[in-house]
Amino acid sequence: INSNILYPSTIISLGKCSLLDSYSVEKYDEYIWEKCCSTKQFNYFANSEKKIQLYNDFTNILKNMYFGNNSCEIITVDDNNSYITYGKIRYTDYCSETEEALDVIEASLFDHPLCFFNSATILVYDEYLYFLTDETCDEKSEIDSIREKIEDAIKKISIYTENVSTDIDRALVIHDYILDNFDYAYMTDGLTPRDDLKYRNVSGLISDDQRFVCEGFAKTYMSVMLYVGIDTMI
Repeated sequence: INSNILYPSTIISLGKCSLLDSYSVEKYDEYIWEKCCSTKQFNYFANSEKKIQLYNDFTNILKNMYFGNNSCEIITVDDNNSYITYGKIRYTDYCSETEEALDVIEASLFDHPLCFFNSATILVYDEYLYFLTDETCDEKSEIDSIREKIEDAIKKISIYTENVSTDIDRALVIHDYILDNFDYAYMTDGLTPRDDLKYRNVSGLISDDQRFVCEGFAKTYMSVMLYVGIDTMI
């Protein structure tokens, strides 16, 4: 995943068929959240108590946001730009170096591919990490609506694997379904990937034009794979 770390005044670059419209599903909430999470990246920090604490504290922020329990705020910093943030953490309470804290945050994001609201940019300001979103995800009603549609879409894709016997074949079914039904989200030049939040996340599943960039494809594939019980990591 290419993510941006935003310091005030500076950006550093880091690192077709319908979805069975007639099929209705119940709300999943805790069930699908727990099922579509991994601990692969978490395991890298098992030898550091502070990093484990940071991982868990940030994961709680993600989970609360996923269920619409966070209140977003607009903040303005030294570069006079405003940002919509869904949470913040004082990283100096956990790590001596900013990069160490960012590695842990990225690990949690890798382990939780359902977090459709998360921007690729993290704001680093005054010993805090601010986690950003955009205007499509700054209200509880918006979060709830998007979450329910994504969960519905994941369940519907998983139906195609029900009569497939092996994990390899199920993985191929999911892979082929996504590639057959979703296109790459380019700018009008046909070459530059789009940077919209929805295309970088699983919310591309429910976008009108059914498109993703690389990050969105990876998160969507991982989410469906985990949902059908195949251990997966990015």
